[in-house]
Amino acid sequence: MIELPLFFMDACLIPGGVLTLHIFEPRYKAMMSRCMQGVARFGIVKIRSNAQHSESEIVGCSAEIILPTARETDDGRWFCDVVGRKRFVVLDCHGNDDLHGLVFGKVNFVEDIPYVTPSPE
Repeated sequence: MIELPLFFMDACLIPGGVLTLHIFEPRYKAMMSRCMQGVARFGIVKIRSNAQHSESEIVGCSAEIILPTARETDDGRWFCDVVGRKRFVVLDCHGNDDLHGLVFGKVNFVEDIPYVTPSPE
């Protein structure tokens, strides 16, 4: 189990997939600054419209910033590409007021089962 900052968005990231992000909310700008000073990894969690799910059902994918693509604008916004690494399940999450309410989650990674193409018969 590890703790990751969580980026909630209306998109899904999968291992090996690439997303381009435009980051402008204060909590996510704080996350980017934190990532650029250390490990450039965080979790992306898809926002669900069904509010009946509990936190224990939140799943996501860890994202790693493709560093050459990361750039900060004069007004503090960020543009970057990220690549999906590993799927996870969120066990617990909490906000951090020092980072503008950025949410951190304690997560367990899920091992993917490799897909095997069936042989034609």
